[in-house]
Amino acid sequence: MVLKVKAVADSSKKSLKKAQSLGVEKLYTDYHELLAHSSEMDAIIISLPNFLHFESVKLSLENGLNIFVEKPMANTVKECPEVVKFMKKSGRILMVGHCMRFIEVVEKMKEILDKGI
Repeated sequence: MVLKVKAVADSSKKSLKKAQSLGVEKLYTDYHELLAHSSEMDAIIISLPNFLHFESVKLSLENGLNIFVEKPMANTVKECPEVVKFMKKSGRILMVGHCMRFIEVVEKMKEILDKGI
């Protein structure tokens, strides 16, 4: 299966120009505009500022998208059960990314793997 980035939303013109140079055809300055075309997508990666996670996750689920969102899932602990409720209702997949590559034990594990141990 080949995955292809079909659209990017970013308020930065520099970021949009970079996306375009990598072959992304649909560029938006607002993620709401991107979500208006959600029928053309299977999934979305959300890497917005934390305070926008709840709204963008909710809207993406309502638009039938599977989601990978950078941590945190929402801005408050109170919002998290709501996100889970939206996910269950939508029947879509929600994954939350936690970057751990700079944690000492993970770096050590990588070093050991790179040595073939």
